[in-house]
Amino acid sequence: MIIDSRGSAYQYIAQDLVKESLATHGFARLRVISDSMVPLLEIDDVVLVEHAPMRDYRRGDIVVTFRNNEFITHRLIGITREKWYTKGDRFHTLDEPISPDEVVGKVTVIERRNSHIDLNRLTWRVINRYWAWSSNLEVKFYKGAKWLRRKLLPK
Repeated sequence: MIIDSRGSAYQYIAQDLVKESLATHGFARLRVISDSMVPLLEIDDVVLVEHAPMRDYRRGDIVVTFRNNEFITHRLIGITREKWYTKGDRFHTLDEPISPDEVVGKVTVIERRNSHIDLNRLTWRVINRYWAWSSNLEVKFYKGAKWLRRKLLPK
């Protein structure tokens, strides 16, 4: 096993176990270690990730991707045949586009303290679709504001 400066042997073993669990059982549980999806996901929440056929993904779904040797849990904002676009809820810009092959699975349940949030419920599906729609507006507004600021406040 080759270990680079970004990780340890334990990290690679854990990644392999998650991939094996998804392949064998169709699901895996992951702990949230970043605040990129606040307020929906908080640090130390546990998410249930399920493997799903590509046709079952929709804008607004919370997806787990595997990029740069790490799992990233962000919202699916846009889908084309070749590229998918994701974004952390607390950021104003899109992530780098990904190929559908980089998608590991879809978050279906959030476990927080003693409660469970079932993202498959109709209420949450509607909320997540609206969140994706408003995130697209946010990205466009942020790009426009940056452009306007450059035009109005030249260096």
